[in-house]
Amino acid sequence: MTLSNILQTAYTGISASQTALRSVSNNIANVNTSGYSREQVMFEAQAYGGNVAGVKIGQIRRVTDQFLEKAVYSAGADAGRYSIMQQFHDRLQGFIGASDSKSGLGASLNKIFTSISTLTANAGDAVRRQGAVDSLDRFAEEVEALAEQIQALRADASNQAMETVDSVNDLLARIHELNPRIVALKVTNGNTSALEEQRSQALEQLSQLMDIRTIDAGNGAIHVATSSGTTLLDHSLYQLDYPSPGTVVPETNFSQIRIMAVHVGSGVKTDTGKVLDGDLAGGRLKGLLDMRDKELPAVASSLGELARAFTEELNAVHNANSAVPAPATLSGRQTGLLGTDRHGFTGASTFAVVDQAGRVVASTTVDFDALPGGSINDVVAQINAGLGSAGSASFVNGQLKITASGAGNGIAVADDPANASDRAGKGFSHFFGLNDLIASRYNTHFATGVAGTDNHGFAAGGSVHMEIRDSSNRIITSYTLTMAGGSFNDILADLNSPAGLGNYMTFSLDTQGQLVSTPKPGYSNAQIHVVSDSTNRGGTGVNFNSFFGLDRSAQAKIAGGLSVRSDIASNPFNLALAKYDTAAVAGGVALGVGDQRGANALFDISTGKFSFGKAGDLSAVSATLSEYMGLVVGDAAMKAQRTDAGVADAVTLLTTVSQRRDDHSGVNLDEELSNMIVFQNSYNAAARLMTTAKEMYDTLLSVAQ
Repeated sequence: MTLSNILQTAYTGISASQTALRSVSNNIANVNTSGYSREQVMFEAQAYGGNVAGVKIGQIRRVTDQFLEKAVYSAGADAGRYSIMQQFHDRLQGFIGASDSKSGLGASLNKIFTSISTLTANAGDAVRRQGAVDSLDRFAEEVEALAEQIQALRADASNQAMETVDSVNDLLARIHELNPRIVALKVTNGNTSALEEQRSQALEQLSQLMDIRTIDAGNGAIHVATSSGTTLLDHSLYQLDYPSPGTVVPETNFSQIRIMAVHVGSGVKTDTGKVLDGDLAGGRLKGLLDMRDKELPAVASSLGELARAFTEELNAVHNANSAVPAPATLSGRQTGLLGTDRHGFTGASTFAVVDQAGRVVASTTVDFDALPGGSINDVVAQINAGLGSAGSASFVNGQLKITASGAGNGIAVADDPANASDRAGKGFSHFFGLNDLIASRYNTHFATGVAGTDNHGFAAGGSVHMEIRDSSNRIITSYTLTMAGGSFNDILADLNSPAGLGNYMTFSLDTQGQLVSTPKPGYSNAQIHVVSDSTNRGGTGVNFNSFFGLDRSAQAKIAGGLSVRSDIASNPFNLALAKYDTAAVAGGVALGVGDQRGANALFDISTGKFSFGKAGDLSAVSATLSEYMGLVVGDAAMKAQRTDAGVADAVTLLTTVSQRRDDHSGVNLDEELSNMIVFQNSYNAAARLMTTAKEMYDTLLSVAQ
C-alpha cells in the first residue's frame, strides 16, 4: 500500500466518523422529541481494484418499525375521535344537568305539577294560577334554550370540521411536497432521514385528524389513503372541500366533504366526484361528524319527542275544559286541511254559547256518525245552524274559528262523555287546537286523519326535492316528487315506484293518517332530507313536508318553538280549569267558577302513562313525562360515559404502542454516548494514521534532499 493509499484510507475514516458523530449529535438533540426515530449510520467497506480502500457511508437510515408506526396511526385516530367527542359531550352535559339536579329540566317539570297541585285546592286564586302559568312558561323556555344549545353545538362541530379539513389539506400538501425531495435524495444516495422525519411527523399529525393507511411507493415516496381505501395522496395531490353553514337548525342539510384533485401546474382544483363522508373510521374529523350527524341529533330528537308529548297531553286536557268566563272566540291552529276535506270524526261534540255566569245561551250537538262522508264545511254549517244568531263558526285557510255573539258571551266546546269525538286519536277541539294551552311554532302531531283515497289537495306542479342520506351524511339517492293525480294514494304510488324512492323505502299512510316511511333491507339507517318544498295544500300555505313531517328533523324542531298561549300568559284566568256540563239546557248553568276538575285533570298528567315514539336512540315506550325525561337525560349521560370509556381505552392504547415504538425507534442516551466514544476513537485513530503518513512523507522528502 502506498502512502497515498494510506492517506486516502485515513481520510475516509475521518469523513465517515464525522458523519457518524453528526448523526449521534442529532439523536441526542432529539432525545425529548416525541415520535422521533433515531438515525443509524450504516458503514460499508470502500474498494478499488478489488482491494479495500477505506470506509464509506452506505446509508443513514431511520430506525423504524412499520407495524408499530401503523399501530400508532390507528390508535391516534381513535384517540383523536373520542377526545373531541368527549369535549362536546361534556358541554352538552353542562347544558342538560344531572337527573337529580335542582335546576335542570327535570326540576322544572316537577315544579309545573307542584304549582298545578295548588290549583286543585283553590282554582280561583290568582297567585296560584300565575304560579302555574309561570312554571309552564319557564319549562317551555328551558326546553327551547336546550334545543338551541344543541344546534349551537352542531354548528360548532361543523365549524371545527371545516377547520380540521383545512389542517388535513395543509398536511397532505406538506407530505406531497416532501415526497419528491426524498425520492431525489435517495436516487443520489443522499441522507433522507431528516426529510423522512418531517414526513413521519406530518403523517402522525394527520392520523390524529383522520384514520389513514400509508402505502410505500417503492422509491421512497409514501401514498396515503383512508383505512377504507379512499385515496388522499398518490402521485397527485388531493384536497378536501367542506364549506360549513353559518347557521344550523334541525333541518340544516350539511354539505358533504368532497375530494378535489389539484392540477400540478396551475393548482386548480377539480371535483373527483368522490366524497369522504361515510369513509371515515377515526380521527378528530370523524368525531366531529359523529357529533354533528348522530350524537347531537339523537338527543335533539328525544328532546323533541318529550316536548311533543308534553304539549299534546296538556293541550288534550285544556281543550276538554273551559275558562270561566268562557272566551269570546276560540281560534284553532293551522291544520292544512280544506273545507271540502272529509271531516273524518266519529262520536259527538257539543258547541255552546254561555254568558259570563256560565249559563247556556245556545248549544248544539254534532253527531259525526250521522254525517258519514260529510265534509268539514258540513260540520261548520251544522254548528252555525245549531247556534243560530248566538254564535258562528268559520273554516278558512285550514283554521277553525268559533265566535260568540253578544257582549260578555263566550264559546265552550265539549265532547259527549259517552261517545267522545275522535279523529286520529284526538277530540274535536284538540284536533283543531281550539283551546290549546301550549302554542308551538311547528306542528306537534302528524296524525292528519286523511285516508289514501282522499283528495290530496296540493296544487298541481308543486314539487318536493328530497334526498335519502345515511347516518354518515352520505347521499344515497335523490328524488323530486311533483304533485299530480288526485288522491294521496297517487302520491304514495309515485314515492313507492322504482323511479321514485321505492328501491330504498316503503311509504304508507297508517290508520291515523300519518305518513310512514320504512327503510328497506340494506338501508336501515336511511333518513329523508327535504331540500326544498314548493307545494301548497289548497292555498293554506301548508306544504307537503309540514303537513306530514316528512323531513327527519320534524321531531327535533318541536322543542324549539313552545310557549304558553299569549292570552293565558297575560291573564292566568284564561286557564281552562272548568268542565262544561253537556247535560245543561238553555238558561241552565254549565260552567262553574269553583269547578277545579280541569286542574285535577292537568295534575293527573304527572302520573299518567303516555306513548312516546322512537326518537334518536330511544325506542318507543310507554312512560310518564318524568320517566321519559329521565330517559332523555340518562341517554345523554350514557353517551358521555361511553365516550369517556372510549377516550380512556384509546389513550391507553396510544400510550402503549407509542412507548413500544419509542423503545424500538427512540433515542437511548447510554447507547448514543457509547457510540459517540466509538466514533471519537475511530476519528482519532484515522487522524493518527493521517499524521503518521504525513511524518513518513516528511521523512522521505528529507532523505531525498
